[in-house]
Amino acid sequence: MSASPALLMRLVASGFSIAEKAQAIVQQVMSGGDLGVVEKTGANDLQTKADRLVQLSICSSLARKFPKLTIIGEEDLPFQHVDEDLIESGQSEEVLKYSCPPQYSHIKEDEIVVWVDPLDGTKEYTEGLLDHVTVLIGFAYAGKAIAGVINQPYYNYQAGAGAVLGRTIWGVLNLGVFGIQLKEAPEGKHIITTTRSHSSKLVNDCICAMKADEVIRVGGAGNKSSKILWVSHFRRHASDLKRLQRSFTGIMPDEVMPQICGDNRAEVPNRCFVTHRFEAKAPQVCHKRKFNMITC
Repeated sequence: MSASPALLMRLVASGFSIAEKAQAIVQQVMSGGDLGVVEKTGANDLQTKADRLVQLSICSSLARKFPKLTIIGEEDLPFQHVDEDLIESGQSEEVLKYSCPPQYSHIKEDEIVVWVDPLDGTKEYTEGLLDHVTVLIGFAYAGKAIAGVINQPYYNYQAGAGAVLGRTIWGVLNLGVFGIQLKEAPEGKHIITTTRSHSSKLVNDCICAMKADEVIRVGGAGNKSSKILWVSHFRRHASDLKRLQRSFTGIMPDEVMPQICGDNRAEVPNRCFVTHRFEAKAPQVCHKRKFNMITC
């Protein structure tokens, strides 16, 4: 009789299925025509109906299946009833085919922090730049990112009739990244991926100083990560010059992908983001703006 999959692999398998459910929600809200846009802190900091529904779906689905997790969401949402049609209970069989790296095989549920950005690239979503949009779910243990799921709801949306819409990328440290084909960057080329909607004189001065061969300006932390995975395969390329100013919910899920592929992404050696568990009674969902603790 085969052993049950390790907790981390079950978590990532759930995250994969939940991210695909989120993809459907994001697409449904867009096709419905009413995005329900509200400004949080200004015109460049928006929230839509998709942000709200996807966060409820992800956090509630995970909390129901893994009640001892600490879950931190991007949006500051009030406690509310969650419709059953937002709950995803499935787990990706593809993810469960893989064995958990030995160093993570004995992790306990209450030792993991999950970081959720329900709709990264919200401004681009409202502007119809749909290929910039991602759904981000990240898993941290002992203060460091160890696994992540990135869904691109509109990947291939300009590929024409018959193209498969959307994809989900996932990875675990010391196991690998899956769902995307890695490519080597052209030898000797210096490629920078940076912000599209939050640029500044400082950012542009830095880009000029780096003498880049190519600058890719895109929205969303997850989208930047997927661009780097596809374009550069981590040949010491800079990514997102405003990365220190991004919210942890945007940083954490995509921070792990470059590490899995063997690089720290930024050209700063031996640096990584550290995330720590907030002490509170489990089960809980933390909303990042005020870090309210909410029982699911």
